Amino acid sequence: MRSATALLLALANFSLVSAAPATKVLDESVFENADTPTWKIAVVEGEAPVEFKGTIQDVMKQLEVDYPEYARKAHERIDAAIEAEEADDAPPSPEAQALERLKKRDHNVCWNFPSARERPINDGIQYLRGIAGGLTVRAGPRACDRISCSSNAGIFICNDNSTPFWIPSWDNVANAAKACNNECRQFCFDCGLQTGWWTAGQRFHDANFNVIIRESSC
Repeated sequence: MRSATALLLALANFSLVSAAPATKVLDESVFENADTPTWKIAVVEGEAPVEFKGTIQDVMKQLEVDYPEYARKAHERIDAAIEAEEADDAPPSPEAQALERLKKRDHNVCWNFPSARERPINDGIQYLRGIAGGLTVRAGPRACDRISCSSNAGIFICNDNSTPFWIPSWDNVANAAKACNNECRQFCFDCGLQTGWWTAGQRFHDANFNVIIRESSC
């Protein structure tokens, strides 16, 4: 009980010092009714892309069954990306350079949603980088699709345009989630078993869509 209370107090304090007034507020019903996107992946060179439905973790499971060689190579890319992320002396990657460009034109709102552990959020980001392709987000406004979820940590993309929104590269979504986490992550001290890095936030993009990282049941 003590550790749970400490966690709640610590995270409540984070929200006071980190959050800024949100320009758009989404109620929980948006996330309860969240869909999952349609992904198009060129799994076989020279052939038409294959469509998948679900979160990026669902897509990976389907690839492992139907296209095991593609899935194996994707896992190698994901593992390499995670190792590079953890290496202090890793040189700036193309993704990191793109992230810096994103920072110049977009903005974050932190701790406006229930928080999630940072590690599964980062894993979801690397999954997005590991499988090349694009995705379509259904028409909005206020239409949110859950694109990643593991260990009760979700990444959502929300479309405020009145028409479906096509994103040609998942790196764009991964970069937005990473930029949001970089600003919003906080370490919870003296939280017992819950001690560690936690995160929650929303990344607004000038193309009228936003990316959200938060707690989500899965």
